[in-house]
Amino acid sequence: VWIQYMLGRWYAAAETLRAGILEGERAGRSFDHSVLRSLAAILAAGRGDWALAAAELAEARRLAEGSDFLGPL
Repeated sequence: VWIQYMLGRWYAAAETLRAGILEGERAGRSFDHSVLRSLAAILAAGRGDWALAAAELAEARRLAEGSDFLGPL
């Protein structure tokens, strides 16, 4: 996703991210959800979609607060 974003391949990045979010919901670790939503917020902000960026960031925060492990210690 990040390389697609850096190369300006917005639609490809969004599709890859959507697939990641769906897979994370199906089989991911609890902290994957907030990370993926944070990436979605970055992608939306990079495209200038501030409302979507804010919504994705709010969802990332909500998911992080309920996570049992947010990443490496």
